[in-house]
Amino acid sequence: MQKLYHSVRQFVNDHYSLKKIIFALINRYPFYIAYDKIYTKRVNSVLSDVQLPQAISIETFNLCNLKCIMCPYKDMTRAKATMPMELFKKITLDAEAMGVKSLILSFYSEPFLDPHLFERIAFVRGRGMYVMFYSNGTVLNEGKISKLLENPPHKIIFSFDGGTKETYEKIRIGGKFDMVTANIRRLVEERNRRGMSEPAIEVNCTIQKENYHELDLFKKLWNGVVDGYDFGIVDNREGEGHEGGLEVERSKIVYPCRRLWNEMIVLSSGKVALCCVDFDGKVILGDAGTQSLADIWDGELYSKIRDLHRQKMGDKVALCRGCSKLYRAAQVAWW
Repeated sequence: MQKLYHSVRQFVNDHYSLKKIIFALINRYPFYIAYDKIYTKRVNSVLSDVQLPQAISIETFNLCNLKCIMCPYKDMTRAKATMPMELFKKITLDAEAMGVKSLILSFYSEPFLDPHLFERIAFVRGRGMYVMFYSNGTVLNEGKISKLLENPPHKIIFSFDGGTKETYEKIRIGGKFDMVTANIRRLVEERNRRGMSEPAIEVNCTIQKENYHELDLFKKLWNGVVDGYDFGIVDNREGEGHEGGLEVERSKIVYPCRRLWNEMIVLSSGKVALCCVDFDGKVILGDAGTQSLADIWDGELYSKIRDLHRQKMGDKVALCRGCSKLYRAAQVAWW
């Protein structure tokens, strides 16, 4: 059944127009009443089995070299900091003790700029844990590729938001289409030349008004080159209105945001933020430098926010109230 869910999700994700139709349909009377009964049962069923986050995202540092138009990085006011290796190791060991098996070494950053990246990967793999990260691919060169493949992560997802040079460079300001394309291809070719299966290499396109008409070109660009690709609608990052200028129907019912159960976010300072939308650390749930991840995960504030979401009152949380995920992604994410 899970494979069927995944196949359906992948098909819908690849067809933006179909996604719009589905969102519109499940918000129409009387469909949304029937959908609510079925979907609530599904949500409760999944939640009954959730004990731990699927992954911990560790922002090893919060520096990026691009100024992407949809990203709030330029509005970040918290201090730029590189996470010390001692703190990183403590968090990794906390995650291991907690029973979490996957770490994501990125948040609001470009991981290949992190001077400790390869040491961090080696430490996580040495603990027998799964490790991956997201990258914009701009600073990947032969030296970094060689170093990376000496002890690779399990997966790298490259963010590449366009099917043409003009669109890509309009969205990812500071990135060069030809150079990044060549960098990713070079990594794939060198991995394959060495007869390696890791890292798995995927590309992700964030759909927005500037690029939604190029999805077929994006697929053509990467199909058969990388191991997979994915699409996601741009988040409004707490803002009101359309996500990236795209008309996406808002849910009539506020369902729980799955990310509160799926993922834990540790900022470069060691503070634990509410979710991936909380780029400035407005809601801090604890400090991984002085507390265990388990204590933070089971803490009073985290539990209170999850309870509100489970009661379909996530909009009572200030940070969640204007978030597009709550009114869009949450109404299908539990499938």
